[in-house]
Amino acid sequence: MENKIIMFDSGEAAQTKTITGWVSGNGFFYGNDEQSARYMGCTHQRCECGMIMKKGYTICESCRHKKALERYRNMPFKE
Repeated sequence: MENKIIMFDSGEAAQTKTITGWVSGNGFFYGNDEQSARYMGCTHQRCECGMIMKKGYTICESCRHKKALERYRNMPFKE
């Protein structure tokens, strides 16, 4: 099979289209993926407890502290 040659100014090189989809706050297009667009455009999220936390964490600082204390309390005790 021979490679087809498409010139820069050819109509086959690019076309203008009207599309619908989600665009993040920083300008990236995500098609129908609303969750990814919102995540990439946000700086903070809400924890399950209702507190606001920085993006990138799964739980807030307070819940992380409680979870760490619980993990420590459940460690085996040696005398």
